Amino acid sequence: ALPISTGGASSLTINIGSFSNSTISGRITGGVSINQSYFAGGAGSVTLNNDTNNFTGTVSVGGAGSTKFYFTSIADFGTASALGMGTAGTAISVNNGYLVYTGAANSSSNRTWSSVNAITIENNSATGVLTLSGNLSHSTSNGTLTLRGSNTGANRFAGSISAAASGAGSLLDLTKAGAGTWILSGRSEEHTSELQSPCNLVCR
Repeated sequence: ALPISTGGASSLTINIGSFSNSTISGRITGGVSINQSYFAGGAGSVTLNNDTNNFTGTVSVGGAGSTKFYFTSIADFGTASALGMGTAGTAISVNNGYLVYTGAANSSSNRTWSSVNAITIENNSATGVLTLSGNLSHSTSNGTLTLRGSNTGANRFAGSISAAASGAGSLLDLTKAGAGTWILSGRSEEHTSELQSPCNLVCR
């Protein structure tokens, strides 16, 4: 697979439509940003599977229907991973996005998250546990954070969860789905509301 970099430019954005199925296996470096475009009814996917990616641009995940964004690792700010190194102060941006972890090893990260409408994080790895300590900030009225997957290890969302909007209707619902286990150990602001957890959700 060919590597991807900005070349002589300071930045480069790769736009991927949510009707396509795209796998990027080459190493991504420099100020590259990955943008999964939002199209209602999309059924495509994006896969980043090079764990040595050290790009510092943004990751934007958007889609609808069965569109998914697969990744094999995530790490702290400044550390290479399939989702790059990120830049401190810049969150992974999700608008109706669906992220699926498929790496074999455990992954932990302090990368932060921003969401619009809905965000789903799924761990379908047979062996790798996810530990996410970065904060999540939700910026629109209503919305849903869904934690799901088949991995039964001690997956953890340890960052604070907050909704920036206030007043009636400014609620962020939390849904747990699938057979896997998720542990919530961060702080939830007063605007974070209705909990729907059919199984294996532990709040600490």
